[in-house]
Amino acid sequence: MTWSLNGNLITQNPAMISAQDLAELGQGTFRLTLTFTDLEGKLYRVDPLIVVRDWPAYDLWASGFGLFGQDALPSIDLDGDGFSHRAEFILGSNPLDASSIPRVILQSRTTANDSFLIHSHLRRSGGVTLAGGEYLADDVSYRSQSSQGLSSWNPSSIPSPNPAGLPSAPAGYEWATFRYPTAISGQESAFLRLRAIGR
Repeated sequence: MTWSLNGNLITQNPAMISAQDLAELGQGTFRLTLTFTDLEGKLYRVDPLIVVRDWPAYDLWASGFGLFGQDALPSIDLDGDGFSHRAEFILGSNPLDASSIPRVILQSRTTANDSFLIHSHLRRSGGVTLAGGEYLADDVSYRSQSSQGLSSWNPSSIPSPNPAGLPSAPAGYEWATFRYPTAISGQESAFLRLRAIGR
């Protein structure tokens, strides 16, 4: 009977995978192969996949919805709403409810002199804002960006107070609102987008 991990033979007997082995692999999905021969000389091979990740905030969030094992993988979409568990974690929606999807709310804000394009989104709370406007929380990077013509993006739009009437934020999340740098009047076009990246 032989075991191999990602094509590398495991020589210990009995076969063991240590924490150091996993740390050397890094994060991702890996193939663990078991090859053995029965008493009649017939060869068998089993190839389960193992997932290695270190994302405790995500794991805690997933377990809060009763998601474990394959059902908790960040890349899957268990409720079939078109958004992966990763996206639903990043933007605060329910991975078991197809009607609960990540939302970015776009609207205008009127001041005494003009109107501005703003957008609001949920983000993980308790993070820090870095120079340049990037917000980091629970191994997720959030950045609101602006553009006049979609050919290039300003690395950051302008933080703004949250508008009234936003839905309540789920536990562990907060609303964040940003505005386009200049007033809507006189603009041929104005675009805002959210760039959010998790593991």
